[in-house]
Amino acid sequence: MFVNKNGCQKAFLLANSVFLFIFSAYVLDLISEILSVVYGGFSLIFIPLKVYLYSGLYGVMVDLVSREAIMLEYSSLHQNAKKFWRIYTLLLILCFFIQALLVAISPGHFLTSSSIFYRHISIVFSFLMIIGILHKKYPEKFKKPLRAIALSRENILVIIFLYLSEMFIFYQPQFISITNIFIQNILEIAAKYLHFLEFLYLTIIVLKQYPEIIEENDSSKELFLVYPKTCGNESPFSSTVFKRVMTFHPPFFVILKALTPKNYRIRKFNRILWRDEYFRGNKLVAITCFSSNSAEAYKVAKEFKKRGSKVVIGGPHVSFLPEEALEFCDSVVIGEAEGVWPQIIEDYENNCLKRTYSGGKIEECHEIVYQELLESAPEVIKDFLEVSRGCKYTCHFCTVPSISGSGVRTKPVFQLVELIKKIRHKYKRLIFIDNNIYNDPQYAKELFRQLKPLKIQWFANATLDMAKNEEVLQLAKESGCYMLLFGYEINDSSIEKNRGGKFGMVDKYLELTQKVHNAGIPFKATFILGWDSQNFRGLLDLWRYCLKLKPWVAIPFLLTPFPGTIVFENMLKEKRILSLNWKNYNQWHGVIKYKNFEGVILDRLFIVFCVISYCFGSRYFRKIAYIFGWAFVSIFVFFIVIMIGIVFYKFLLVQ
Repeated sequence: MFVNKNGCQKAFLLANSVFLFIFSAYVLDLISEILSVVYGGFSLIFIPLKVYLYSGLYGVMVDLVSREAIMLEYSSLHQNAKKFWRIYTLLLILCFFIQALLVAISPGHFLTSSSIFYRHISIVFSFLMIIGILHKKYPEKFKKPLRAIALSRENILVIIFLYLSEMFIFYQPQFISITNIFIQNILEIAAKYLHFLEFLYLTIIVLKQYPEIIEENDSSKELFLVYPKTCGNESPFSSTVFKRVMTFHPPFFVILKALTPKNYRIRKFNRILWRDEYFRGNKLVAITCFSSNSAEAYKVAKEFKKRGSKVVIGGPHVSFLPEEALEFCDSVVIGEAEGVWPQIIEDYENNCLKRTYSGGKIEECHEIVYQELLESAPEVIKDFLEVSRGCKYTCHFCTVPSISGSGVRTKPVFQLVELIKKIRHKYKRLIFIDNNIYNDPQYAKELFRQLKPLKIQWFANATLDMAKNEEVLQLAKESGCYMLLFGYEINDSSIEKNRGGKFGMVDKYLELTQKVHNAGIPFKATFILGWDSQNFRGLLDLWRYCLKLKPWVAIPFLLTPFPGTIVFENMLKEKRILSLNWKNYNQWHGVIKYKNFEGVILDRLFIVFCVISYCFGSRYFRKIAYIFGWAFVSIFVFFIVIMIGIVFYKFLLVQ
């Protein structure tokens, strides 16, 4: 058991893992204190925020110690705040009455100051909060009286040290005069950190008397679902901020959770910065992998395997390079995982995992996944609105045909409608994750008719042949389509149009695009740079073509040979692939030898083309520039009028 020997180390690691939220608590207290001094009672509005943050954070810390949670997520903070805010509020009220009683008995006593009083009873407050949380979370285990807490000499010394350290920081102005505001703030943050460190250590001591709680939560029947972050394109800070602001729930989390036996505990790791304490042994780990995050996926898989867990990797990248992935994991899923996941679970439990599994039919799994979605939270459902899978076109640069096959599978429209009804009270703008929402014209018509009464707005990927049917465009608009994404990829002067398929429409791109404009539907347009027929003049032609299309946003990409595509096979045969560093396979870095460009030059031109496309080829940017332009002109005119008024006023005074 880690409690005795490693209690301090464990508390320290856990406190570090939630430092961002500890700092948030400090900032909240600081703002409240400033407002209290400046505006008096105005700071009372922060009490509900403090109750929310502190009760949620205390609850999560208990979860971390008891192994119910491995990492802090905002969703768990929110859930714990909803559960334990009453306990926290009750303890605050109790402290208030005790302090009021002290004031009545001994008005001049040093403990009658609020800040001093709460500092001195912090250990008692933390202990009562821990007991309250554990009693509510595990009522069966707390039916009997609280078990005696055996405090070793080490425990007592650590508690005294933490308490005296916090008190020293609080009373240090009486002994040391520090005028530097920055140092004062650092000391306050340190005091806040020590308070939560003390809370964690007390929790460890209490839970030592309830080892069955940790044993139950640390069950071997656990499935770890991992969506690795993309490598090399974002800083740890930006990825953390993006994750907090733009929360995304990977659909494969829902799929595997639905198909996994209910006696498994599901742990989710979505684009996180990994810590050593997140890796566990004797678990089943499922990782999804595409090319640009494959390095991170392999790194995570290696660490789990090192600790004795079984690792299964799936996704488009490993579906085409299974032998590469098997150097880091136990099994690889080739294709779609739904059809083989129940077999994988069975083989895992029998300790006979195969090296590879080929995705089979998924139709029989669809109903199970749909039922799981119906029971999911709205924020999960909104990220898994899918009515079809696959695409009717087999573009040579795309991995979709190789993964999903050339056929298109659709789901019953009424199921999508039911899911939207569950979430439309919270989300009015929705995104369909289909590869192509216009795979089947008749199905699309029925879908749009069913969406119309729901009064929502939606966005989806589509192909431009949708504009051949003006009735479909009108229905899409009436059903709430606020934007579409069309993959143009080439312009009408590109030789690639001879490949046929979707490119066979290129001579009618302008005509069809005008119909989309006439229907009143804005659209995003994607283009690919680096085709064999493309040269410097071709880039200029592509930009001019973009201006004619008038998209809401123009999005250029570099031609990238993803494994599993015809482009990849051709580039391998021609020995034109310059790098197999999968981190760069994100369509923003040149990884092949281009016929008419040097790779470095095209990389630079790509950046220039992006800037030009966004600034001059996007209606969105022009609209923003128009607004800012008028704002600038208005401010300038206002300034000139004020200056003229001042001059005129002085002239009148002189007269």
